[in-house]
Amino acid sequence: MSKYRLILIDTLILCMVSTVLAVVFNFTVDKLKGEVKKDDPIVIAIIQADAKEVEKLVQMGAGVTNETDELGRTALMRAAFANYFETRPAPRDAPATILRQTDDKRVAMVGMLVEHGARLDTRDRDGWSALMWASWSGLTEVAAKLLDLGASPEFADRQGHTALIIAARRGNAEIVEALLAKGADPAVRNRAGESALDAAGAGMAQYPDNASGFTAIIARLALH
Repeated sequence: MSKYRLILIDTLILCMVSTVLAVVFNFTVDKLKGEVKKDDPIVIAIIQADAKEVEKLVQMGAGVTNETDELGRTALMRAAFANYFETRPAPRDAPATILRQTDDKRVAMVGMLVEHGARLDTRDRDGWSALMWASWSGLTEVAAKLLDLGASPEFADRQGHTALIIAARRGNAEIVEALLAKGADPAVRNRAGESALDAAGAGMAQYPDNASGFTAIIARLALH
């Protein structure tokens, strides 16, 4: 009898362990699904550079293009964001090449988004607009497109950083020039008292590999 009792206990324990494992597995799968679904389909299409899918999704209208995530970011902001600035190592020109390719792909998507109702000057919870994200990312064509479509260069985030200060700090000389051409004010200072010229100087110290970009920005801003 004792033998059967042990078998029964072992069977019950095995069932309990199996049930727990199944619950844990299902929870993990659901969590992973949630992470995959965290981004809207249009954002996923932008990240994957799937222009055809973006074109299909924007047909659904402004409700899709202006939907925000938990950080208050829209599809337009995501299209204006890329992060290849500090990619190292080798080959040294790979980040710049990838960035140019991304810029070429994203600029068409920006046009589609705005054409189908995306609001140019919506800002996220940190106070950043799509133009500010493009200025940070170094997406020159995207920034120019946003400016041509009427995006304002005047907004500042919670720390007082404008698109011009951001672009200067990142060494994005062409974007600095585009912003100035559209009336961005180089005299504006952030809450720390830093101007775009100051930001370029600090950026040069931090990113000496991009000395030529910072030198061009400093020379341009010194004229004001």
